[in-house]
Amino acid sequence: MKRQPNGVNFDEGLALQTPEELSLLYVDARPEQIGRLVEWYNSEEREGLLLGGQIGVGKSTLLSALTVREGCKPDVLFAFDRETPAFSPGGFWGYVLGRLVERALRDDVAIPDGFAPSDCPEDKTGDWSAVARLLTSFPKSMAENDRLSAVQSRIAKRAGLVERQCKAILRALEEKSGRPLRIFCEGVDKFAPGTPDMQSLAPVLDLLAEFKTLFEVNVVHLFGDEWKWQRVPRLYVSPFEESTIVDLLLRRLGVYEAGRRDVLPAVARFSGGNPRQALRLLMAYDYARGAKRMPKEDAFGYACRRVRDDYLYLPFGAIPKDIFAAVDRDGFVRSGLVTGVGLLTPAADAVYKNWLILGPKPEDDDKWPTQLNPLLLSAKLVTDVLPESPEMAAIKRWAERHGVSPYGLDFDASYKSSAEVLSEIASSSSSMDVLNIVELLDTVAAALFSADRCDRVLIAYREPLVMETARDYLVGKASEMGFSPVVSIDLGAMPEGERLAGLFAALTDAEGHAIYSILLPQSPDKPFLRQLDRRRDVFVPYEMLWWVRTEDLPLCLQEWPQLRQLLSVYILEDELLGSLKPDEVQADLDYLALLKKDEPLHEAERRFQHVLNVVRERRGT
Repeated sequence: MKRQPNGVNFDEGLALQTPEELSLLYVDARPEQIGRLVEWYNSEEREGLLLGGQIGVGKSTLLSALTVREGCKPDVLFAFDRETPAFSPGGFWGYVLGRLVERALRDDVAIPDGFAPSDCPEDKTGDWSAVARLLTSFPKSMAENDRLSAVQSRIAKRAGLVERQCKAILRALEEKSGRPLRIFCEGVDKFAPGTPDMQSLAPVLDLLAEFKTLFEVNVVHLFGDEWKWQRVPRLYVSPFEESTIVDLLLRRLGVYEAGRRDVLPAVARFSGGNPRQALRLLMAYDYARGAKRMPKEDAFGYACRRVRDDYLYLPFGAIPKDIFAAVDRDGFVRSGLVTGVGLLTPAADAVYKNWLILGPKPEDDDKWPTQLNPLLLSAKLVTDVLPESPEMAAIKRWAERHGVSPYGLDFDASYKSSAEVLSEIASSSSSMDVLNIVELLDTVAAALFSADRCDRVLIAYREPLVMETARDYLVGKASEMGFSPVVSIDLGAMPEGERLAGLFAALTDAEGHAIYSILLPQSPDKPFLRQLDRRRDVFVPYEMLWWVRTEDLPLCLQEWPQLRQLLSVYILEDELLGSLKPDEVQADLDYLALLKKDEPLHEAERRFQHVLNVVRERRGT
């Protein structure tokens, strides 16, 4: 995204990538880890390295510092989360084969016998370059997707042959270069242990572990040894000190630090040392102070609740009470509780989702210093007293009835009566903003209708007609204000097995600076949601409006530990009449009539006319 040398540089905590970003915003607080990475890179040893840390702790930025600032660029880069067309055995093996073929063709290295272009359906040309493009690119049409799926199926059936071929190419590339290849594997951290996607990916990583490969992983991967790739040396990326978090935020604020400096220590304290969580807190606080006109104390409380619900999302009934209680009592978690074969253990799941935050690596690998995420501190209170407290039982019933969590309710129930507690809860506002159509436009316009930003907004709706009206109103305003083309993608209209391919085909085909309006299907299935989550970074460059039914929102947030970090979540008000008036919509139509008509404006006119018809019908006029 475009950065402002003299202005505020807010984002969702995205990795810094370019020389300009690193020069402007990078805080050099990990010299020892950078030194270790440079040492590994320059070593002639043919040995892998696991670079592990929790979500948002700065692993990707550290890799950018390694490649951009230190000049340590990989010979071969695999971005498994962003570039693999399909998360399947054939998809992963095909992607690795395609990338290695590309490198071999560039270095004029002969490709050994094995899987060949002639194995591809309807391809007898022997064109390795075309096959490599097919295996490493998202399909641009459903026909291309069908062809890719057929090739991946053949690769899966011949996985042993493809593995041997990949190994032979890697050895040939090393022989050509005269030294060990430096291989970077990004995005492995998006695949939780025990998931089907990781089971498909792990054999590929085992092959790469035989070479000089740097793996970007989640910290939970550091505790296992089920696979060969997990047994290579490890480098842990720990949370920042609070003072470093403050320095990082000051850089993001630039010359506009004066009005916000006093809140930075509190932000740092509630960040848990996680830079992404800190940035989300500061963004939410700034929004509460500006858009919602809240006083400082109320704004910070709002920011904590908002980030807790969006970034962490501890769903109702999912609190790991025993783990939380043990961490609160001991201040550490035993490594054996985080290690598990197969599905994540409760402790590993809590670490993977940042409910628990690990501290610096201890001398005793068995006892890792651990704290409950500061945004969940009141969860401990609820956990401690829930079984026997009438107040907490009442809170639980109230929360379940209203579809919210009973944790993180910012009060101390220990000295309040049941009536006082329930009164306080009932009068408290949700961190999820309920906005009418006009308020929604005001909130998202600066981000979505700007060429300088790439934001993603998730809007939950109850009534389909209100959603359709709001969508047409926003799309019409986008065309009217910035002439931004809007690409509408209805995933519910696609066959269930083709939704992912259809989405990526739509993203690939669109040209120019577009806004994507994506309607999720009703009752989306969990595997589809998880596929979207693993591919979080694919969506980073795009401006997006996501639409989901309110009743499906908890499921989406639960299945999106990665993707939800990119989203600002709002709930659309059911009421149309209070916010939209026919004369205001007619004014938009009159304004468009004065402008030179091109395709976006014609589309805006059509959408505004629909909005006007709906509002008039609702008003009986």
